[in-house]
Amino acid sequence: MLSCTISGEVPEVPVVSIKSGHVFEKRLILKHLQQEPKCPVTLQDLTPNDLVEIKINKGPSAPRPPSATSISSLLRLFQEEWDTLLLESYKMKKHVADVRQELSHALYQHDAACRVIARVTQERDKVRSELSETKTNMTAALAQTGQEMDIDRPTGITQGIVDQILEKSDMLQRWRKNEKPRRPEGLATKQQIGALEETKSTTLHSPSDSGILAVALNPLDSKTIFTAGVDSNILCTNRETFRVEATMQGHRKKVLALKAHKENPVLISGSSDKTIGIWNQRNGNWSLAFQPSFHTGAVNDISLHPLNDYYVSCSDDGTWAFNNISRGEVVQQVPVGGNKTKVGCVQLHPDGRLLGTGDNQRRVQIWQLNDQSSIHSLPEADSAITSLCFSENGYHLAVACQDGVVNVYDLRKTNLLHQFESPGSTVHKVQYDYSGQYLACAGPDIRIYQTKSKSWNLLKALDNHTKPVMDIAWGPNAAYLASVSKDRCLKTYSF
Repeated sequence: MLSCTISGEVPEVPVVSIKSGHVFEKRLILKHLQQEPKCPVTLQDLTPNDLVEIKINKGPSAPRPPSATSISSLLRLFQEEWDTLLLESYKMKKHVADVRQELSHALYQHDAACRVIARVTQERDKVRSELSETKTNMTAALAQTGQEMDIDRPTGITQGIVDQILEKSDMLQRWRKNEKPRRPEGLATKQQIGALEETKSTTLHSPSDSGILAVALNPLDSKTIFTAGVDSNILCTNRETFRVEATMQGHRKKVLALKAHKENPVLISGSSDKTIGIWNQRNGNWSLAFQPSFHTGAVNDISLHPLNDYYVSCSDDGTWAFNNISRGEVVQQVPVGGNKTKVGCVQLHPDGRLLGTGDNQRRVQIWQLNDQSSIHSLPEADSAITSLCFSENGYHLAVACQDGVVNVYDLRKTNLLHQFESPGSTVHKVQYDYSGQYLACAGPDIRIYQTKSKSWNLLKALDNHTKPVMDIAWGPNAAYLASVSKDRCLKTYSF
């Protein structure tokens, strides 16, 4: 009896392929050839002209012979079908056993590879620790003999670098006073800021290590958003489609800070594994170019210098460091306080001549890059400092504290301009927009204030996240806002 190769049923209008000899239902094969002009079995080129209709005698068929209807014949047919079924079952069990054995072997290889990686990582950490102890012992031994040790010593901020910093600072000050427009063209109005609403949201990073801790926008590509999570990974996500375009793996612990370069495809990250990652994009792919490890504690924050060749980092080891991007090395490392000091945040002044640090000892200090000296300390806060941000005009400094208080200072008179309070909740981030006219505070929710008014009006409160907001980033002209949270969500807001 004829059967269709596609449906397995008796065809109403059977046709046969002159190329392969297979029989098809005419209706099905013609529909298939409309989608793909190939034989569904042999994948050879096939057209309707290659099909020949089979003539079937539709008259009465001859009855089955008596031998086919006897009990012995039926028993023989049942026996053959039973043997076929047993043979097929045997082949299936054998195939399942083979697949199970292959899976067991693959799992064994994966487990062995993980053990080797863990052992190599442990040996590497041990060698690093021994090297650090050797440097310390050699330094102490040479100090007793009056000699100095010159192993991986920072070169220091040379006079040439100082001249570049001062020249850039003077240029930015002149531009700000003489050429900068009062209100950038296209800047969002306070009515538009008040109309901000969540436009898109997506869940990123590993659910086992839950939470996104940092976000950065790519100045060179408005469609790109970088996020850093507790899972130690950095994701490059398309802002329009929210599709993950790249995953950057290089840190061993959670990533705490991200900064994207303004002129080159470079991303800088700071991690709890005491290292800094400098990532470059080449041919559309992101790769780790340098991973400095001069800090002896978690790297909490990063700030880019206006020269675009340097950046500043701070750490739980109680220091801030001035570093070179292209060479991936530390230029100058400066201690902030005693052994128990942990520098939680650092921010460079818009002119690049000064920087501010905040630590767990409730202190905010203003430093001068010229000689790395602390030139001023703001009034001591009531709790540890979590975030700093200079306004674009360079006169105001917003300071966030662990107890939920945000203080805004006027650096010209070092007096307190305004204070926001949300008791019982930590403010993790304060961020001025590029114009300095809007200040966003991220904590249990996101609150946006207008800075160009005496009352510091609250323009908008966004409570779309289900857990504390860890970081925020303004888009160009305050046209949109991006936020990340411990709920693993990346959200964008626009008007």
